[in-house]
Amino acid sequence: AGAGFGHHEGMRFLLLPLVENALKHGWQPEVRTLRLRLSARLDPTATLVLTVANTGRWLASGESAAPSTGIGLENLRQRLRRYYPDTHTFATAERDSWVIVSLALPAVPNRKS
Repeated sequence: AGAGFGHHEGMRFLLLPLVENALKHGWQPEVRTLRLRLSARLDPTATLVLTVANTGRWLASGESAAPSTGIGLENLRQRLRRYYPDTHTFATAERDSWVIVSLALPAVPNRKS
């Protein structure tokens, strides 16, 4: 954890569902290899940028072979709205056989309970 990361005690609760989704829904038995990339950086505007990427393609609701309740990302969105209201971005993309999820947060989070 570099400068600025110490303010994000709850960061693991934001990152964990993204990693879990990548592992759970990114696995494709016919491919037999799942690659996962994690990154965290503090950009020049004092924004913490977290990225989770996995090989594969974005699966629409109901397409995954893994059992799912469908609430993982929705719970994450609720946490973001509560703890980072109007100060975060959450984006998904599919590029070059990778699914990429990016989360940007202010370096010093709001202390809202």
